[in-house]
Amino acid sequence: MGLKKKESNALKYHVKNAKDLKDYLMEKGKKHKQYKHYCRRDRLAKNLDNKCLYLMDALDWNDAEEKKNYRANSNGKKRYGLCFSYSTLENVAMWLVYCTLKDKEGLMMSLPNELVKDIINNTNSVTLGNFNFEGEFEPSPNEVAVNKGDIYLVDMYYLTPSAVKYRCSRAEEHADLENEVYEGTKQYSKIYPWHFENEVRMILELDQEIGADFSAAKIELSNEIVQKIKKEYLYEGPLNTSTDYNKSSLKGRIKI
Repeated sequence: MGLKKKESNALKYHVKNAKDLKDYLMEKGKKHKQYKHYCRRDRLAKNLDNKCLYLMDALDWNDAEEKKNYRANSNGKKRYGLCFSYSTLENVAMWLVYCTLKDKEGLMMSLPNELVKDIINNTNSVTLGNFNFEGEFEPSPNEVAVNKGDIYLVDMYYLTPSAVKYRCSRAEEHADLENEVYEGTKQYSKIYPWHFENEVRMILELDQEIGADFSAAKIELSNEIVQKIKKEYLYEGPLNTSTDYNKSSLKGRIKI
């Protein structure tokens, strides 16, 4: 008996309602081998030196539709997010966003599944606050407790609108969405031109009244995790002149 062929478009079986699609995106989100986060070098290096990561509420995101949708279906919750790519290889397009001569240098941390889960499972509280015009974090005076399930991973899907249905894409999977399914899950959607990201998002949900006045949530990292990231999982951008961390596989192959 031959091997059963693996289903390459499972998404189409998980769009019957909004809960079905959300559950599928969350199940996929927690199973990736690698979670790649691209960022300006100065910003990510500073965060790691301060032993923290920041999840943001989309206030300063550059896609107006995504910013609006991210607040949809909140059910009394405020969302903060940190964006990763689940692409197996380095993403040229992402490096071009964060690592150009104009924008100086970039860094990418490529975290294995178990380390991301360690960060989530070991986060029992966060500090809320806002960034000032100088880019410095101004914390609120009290930490906020985080319960199991408040932080989760979820794949984003990419949307092509049509007159009748919405075309939904995730990696190489595609499905048509009824309007009510899209409306119930659009907080996890982006327009299709962003599909090169292959985005999986770490999301924190807190009661709206707790997070209403704050645009950022600070997660503390242990010294052990920070040192492991710096030694094993942090990569210089392909255009960087700095050599403190691992070398990009695209070093010397990209020109701007």
